[in-house]
Amino acid sequence: MPKRHGLYRPELKSRLVVRFGIWNIFNAARTRSERGTYFEFHFRHSMSRLLHALDRFQIAFQTVGKKIAAGLDDPRFLRWQSAEPDAGIAADAILMYLNMVIDDLGRVIPVIFEQQPLPSFSRLKKRIEKDDRLVPGLAPLFADLDAPRSWWSIAFEFGTGMRQQIVHYPSSIQFAGQGDGQGRIRPVAYLWGPDVRTDLQDFETELRALLHDWCEWLDRLDALLRPHIGDPPAPWPDCPQIPVPVALSDKWRRIPSRDFLYLPVCDGSGAIGGRVKLSVAPRRVEP
Repeated sequence: MPKRHGLYRPELKSRLVVRFGIWNIFNAARTRSERGTYFEFHFRHSMSRLLHALDRFQIAFQTVGKKIAAGLDDPRFLRWQSAEPDAGIAADAILMYLNMVIDDLGRVIPVIFEQQPLPSFSRLKKRIEKDDRLVPGLAPLFADLDAPRSWWSIAFEFGTGMRQQIVHYPSSIQFAGQGDGQGRIRPVAYLWGPDVRTDLQDFETELRALLHDWCEWLDRLDALLRPHIGDPPAPWPDCPQIPVPVALSDKWRRIPSRDFLYLPVCDGSGAIGGRVKLSVAPRRVEP
């Protein structure tokens, strides 16, 4: 199945973007609901902030690693002191905006089938569980979300998902250093609390797993919904995309060749890594 959700750069000198094929359902909803424009605007807003939160967490978490490795005697220690709260706030924001994005999907999917929008993704999931005829053909896909290691289970499962633990239980994301057995210390972000599942303690690992599984699940959802929405009208692209947060920076940034924003890479993409800078002059990119 084609990968239409994740990082994409057709060639080194082109802009690095995040492709998001499922975005097309919001365009279709505009013609089927008077609230469709509001849904699409809120989705675009939430996606942009989700990507920004992922970028801020990744940057701050790297600085946490520098601080831990440097120790108290390093003169830069105090300068790096704000990295932990910055990373923690960004981590909380990731789960909040991801929840907003999937709730937007939950609202608009019924509209595609000429039904009234629902208030949230969890409400849609429960409705499909009770009546698989509500949204034809989607019941098996939504049933997969009940698997112990699905993106839904990791992030949003009632009582145990990471967002549930952070918002509704006395759990929080903390940071520490961990030796790698070779004399080096790497930073670890972990979900800490009295009721945290043992398989969700390493936040960075779980974040990567849930985003990859989420994008794969969206690829399947996109394939099932495309026959119901038709081809997008010009100039709406076949696979909508959004510039990555690095485009908001006026400084050189080194983009890693893998694991950037913890997202998978779309089919047909060239190399992701490189140095990027935004300016009013033509875009400058270095390998």
